[in-house]
Amino acid sequence: MYFSRRDGVVSPSLWAQIERTMIDFLAYPGTRQWWETRKHWYTEDFLPASWMKLSQKAVSPKRTQPMI
Repeated sequence: MYFSRRDGVVSPSLWAQIERTMIDFLAYPGTRQWWETRKHWYTEDFLPASWMKLSQKAVSPKRTQPMI
């Protein structure tokens, strides 16, 4: 998706939606752990431009009380 956006295939409005979804996923500790063990799969071009930027925006989700 990143390269499609970079190359102009994905519109800015669609990219904004994708980016918000990625930010949500990055808020979870499991996703962050997965990233730390697999970021070597991705190119240098991808890393600083997208994932690192998004990971700084991500905020841990708030836990809600279970319904009884």
